[in-house]
Amino acid sequence: MLGVIGVAPSGDAPISTMPAGTHGGNLDNKANGIGSTIYLPISHPGALLSIGDMHASQGDGEISGTGVEIGGHVLLKCHVIPQKHLYPSSSSSLPKEQTQLLFPITETKTHWITHGVLVENIPQTTNIACEEAAKILIGQWGFTPEEAFLFLSVKGDLGLCQSCHPDQGTQIAKMTVEKLEVCPRPFRVLL
Repeated sequence: MLGVIGVAPSGDAPISTMPAGTHGGNLDNKANGIGSTIYLPISHPGALLSIGDMHASQGDGEISGTGVEIGGHVLLKCHVIPQKHLYPSSSSSLPKEQTQLLFPITETKTHWITHGVLVENIPQTTNIACEEAAKILIGQWGFTPEEAFLFLSVKGDLGLCQSCHPDQGTQIAKMTVEKLEVCPRPFRVLL
């Protein structure tokens, strides 16, 4: 799996791969492996994609600060999905803050996964991961806010990708949602 996958964040200041953020970076999500699709918000022409920190294996949380680190080769296929296709203006009467995602999403064969990333704040990272999943259910699949959170309470799995070294206090939460008929993909346009 790739520990680091990200694009250039908004702004012009140089950054490190840690901490991660809305642009991706050191997400350390063990689901970001062979066959996965990672959706990243693009802020600059060309996206300026960066990958690295390959692991043969890593548990959720990466609690000791490392997985089984390896070198290797990666074959990627990249596509751009314009915002106007993800969020058609007529698709929701709700404010865009309730429907448009800010953080990366991972899609596997069986699940889609939202992320919440902050430094030194596990409760808030879990809130962000849950809110991002709710935005998908509301904006893409027509759930009400109440239905979205009830659904996530019953069918979602909240967890941590990273809560450890190497960056003091970096916290990355994830909300994993099984692909079901009511929400088969993270974005309706992908059907």
